[in-house]
Amino acid sequence: MKIKKHIRNTILILLILLLPTISMLPMHASSRRVIKVGYPIQSGLTMKDENGNRYGYTYDYLMQIAQYNDWEYEFVEAKGDLNEQLTTLTKQLEDGEIDLLGCMRYNDALAKMYDYPSEPYGYAYNIIAVKDDSDLVNLESLATKKDLKIAVNKNAKTRIEKLDQFAAMNGFTYTKIEALDTEDLIKKIENEEADAYLLTDLENTEDYRSISRFSPDAFYFATTKGNTEIVTELNQAILDLSKMNPLLTTTLYNRYFENMCGEIHLNSKEKEFIKENGTIKVLVLENNAPIEDSKNGEAVGIGKDILDFISENTGMKFEYEMVKTYEEYKNKIKNREASVLMGLPFDASQAETLDVTFTSPWLVSDIMLVMNKNLDPNELKDKIKGTTYLNTPAIAEANEDKRYNNIEDLLEALNEREVDYAYINPYQLTYYTNKLHLDNLSTFSVPEYLLNQYAFGVSKNTDSRLISILNKGIRTIDSEKLNRYIYKNAYVEESFHLKDFLNEHIAGVSFVALLLIAGIVGAIFMYYRHRFEVQRAIELEYQRYQMLSIITGEMTFEYDFEKDTMKISKEGIGKIANEEMIEHFKDESAKQETNEHMVLTVLEEYLENALDRHEEVLIRMLDGSERWYQLVIKIIYDIGNYGHRPVYAIGKILDIQQQINEKEQLYKESTTDSLTGIYNRAGGFKEINHALSKQGGAIIMADLDKFKQVNDEFGHFAGDHVLIETASILKHVFHEGIVARLGGDEFLLFIQNTNKEEIALLCERALKEMHEKKYEDAKNVDVTMSMGVVFVKENASLENAMRKADELLYEAKRSGRSTYHICEETV
Repeated sequence: MKIKKHIRNTILILLILLLPTISMLPMHASSRRVIKVGYPIQSGLTMKDENGNRYGYTYDYLMQIAQYNDWEYEFVEAKGDLNEQLTTLTKQLEDGEIDLLGCMRYNDALAKMYDYPSEPYGYAYNIIAVKDDSDLVNLESLATKKDLKIAVNKNAKTRIEKLDQFAAMNGFTYTKIEALDTEDLIKKIENEEADAYLLTDLENTEDYRSISRFSPDAFYFATTKGNTEIVTELNQAILDLSKMNPLLTTTLYNRYFENMCGEIHLNSKEKEFIKENGTIKVLVLENNAPIEDSKNGEAVGIGKDILDFISENTGMKFEYEMVKTYEEYKNKIKNREASVLMGLPFDASQAETLDVTFTSPWLVSDIMLVMNKNLDPNELKDKIKGTTYLNTPAIAEANEDKRYNNIEDLLEALNEREVDYAYINPYQLTYYTNKLHLDNLSTFSVPEYLLNQYAFGVSKNTDSRLISILNKGIRTIDSEKLNRYIYKNAYVEESFHLKDFLNEHIAGVSFVALLLIAGIVGAIFMYYRHRFEVQRAIELEYQRYQMLSIITGEMTFEYDFEKDTMKISKEGIGKIANEEMIEHFKDESAKQETNEHMVLTVLEEYLENALDRHEEVLIRMLDGSERWYQLVIKIIYDIGNYGHRPVYAIGKILDIQQQINEKEQLYKESTTDSLTGIYNRAGGFKEINHALSKQGGAIIMADLDKFKQVNDEFGHFAGDHVLIETASILKHVFHEGIVARLGGDEFLLFIQNTNKEEIALLCERALKEMHEKKYEDAKNVDVTMSMGVVFVKENASLENAMRKADELLYEAKRSGRSTYHICEETV
């Protein structure tokens, strides 16, 4: 039975851990439409393993789209190298032999050959890449490199301009080494003519690593010209995906292009340090789990796992010495008997006391106020505060401290009320609460800006290269690996005690005894064993789920369908509810129905159908804050009822507002013209198409007159100044409209709810301001503008309207420039 129980518990844990990957069930194959997709074998995007299984950024995204459209894919491959494959497949797309091709850039020439959805499905970054063994490791090393040479494709002029801007912003200079193509870029580095090359992350090769990335560019799916049905379905699917899974593009990028768990790249001096020094001595202060501790005479803890990772990836060896008291800890590091302290709180006064230098922090955690449950949290004045010698609190108070050697001693003192309260990080609090069965403690959250940070402390007499190596190792560890280290060390397996169970369930045990006497021993025994196993599995599941949630800062809850009660974790108190237990959940949620997005109303809505859920939802908490959260719910069924009756729901709520903000910022960067600050082509098209779906208006194509003369006579800097001022004038005059720069000196505008008289006045005003504008860096050149105007109906084709407006624009130029022509007919 014990083995079966462990198997069952393991399956339940795996189900919870796999919740983020559960997606909607696909549609029935019988109703699906076959879409022919071009499939070039392209690293990171569209790949195949040795068994023919497909994977990659584009493939995974297509699989997500298939959940929203009635699509089944037929993948079409081509022969030859990548360039030959792309040439073949783009020709097939143009001829209508295939329906779809991914990773397509958008520009004017391609837009005449193919149709595009309004939204991209990803972004490619420009990168500076070096060989794996290069001493250049990050942006800082570029700034300190003398005679830095970067190989660039001489035909990629826009990419080179972006590199120039990036270099100027980040304080490094370089010499351009021109190359003909990607193969030539690599040759320049192999022949030591260049230190690094400029490319995109989609094109980077395996033997070269990116040390800096910048200026994301959007990439799209493209379809055959005139295939509006596929474009419409793509637009809707991409929109649905962005709502249901706003982090999808980030997840896929990290999976296929971001070196999240890469190697630690050391320069030659750091490699010399490892060769010259044998083993590095590390001090471990016991009973400070899960940060640092000992088990059976061996060092354990999160810090130990991080040092093991560094050792595996650099060859550096570490030797550990365990100490029990802070005094011994301090004396050994001051006497140079060790080089590194394993788990040191990031505090300047502590570094001065121990005469050490900190590495970068490898763990950041919240701080919890912990007190004896008999103490009123509003009456802390004049109470005794406990702390450890290592943990100098982030919260300064006048109360006198009582210090302990380690966290374990401090928490036991709190439980026995030798001290009244303390500030402790949640990892250590959870670990020792479970290990020591501390029942007399209450915990409260403190302001989010108060954080604990942990780092390695390195003796000041130690070579600075040791700190550099440790810092590189810390930066290389991704959050997923760190969370595994935390969970591995923070979780304490609770043992089951029959005595505790009998005390807690004395009524049930007595009832069973009476029924045994009555002669129905077997049936009742089987029933209670079943109920006990279900309850025990749920308790263990919820405990582990809470542990995972504490690690990642999530709020958790447990809902009882029969009792209509909801239990929430400490992280949710004050946000989901004011108390840990909600006795009448549906009644409480009904009180919030008048307020949109309120947390209990949202939870009731998602629990109503008793289905597993994994959604991104907008939630308003009790404190009034409204943010985006990831909501995950797992339904547990009564096994005896063959899974038909829901018993409990276990869920978590994770704040993802920062990720949403980052995505929005990335989207803003991809839709904004970096020079003028107005919409770029992609952003303008999206906004205008959206506006056209609601109401008609006026489409204006505008183009500068004599702009080439400015560039030729006064240089590109003066030209940029003219473009910036032009955008400013257009934004000022057409302030109620949408203004975008298509590229070069071309601009596109859309004004809703207007008429010919109003547009004529606005155009004359814009031309007047352009004529009156003088430029110090482009004197004696009268920069003017010509414009073509077309009025369009609701849901009109933007492409057709632009074509007609462009014709009128050039009629205006032929008639003498600095004027406008308005089409007499509505398109």
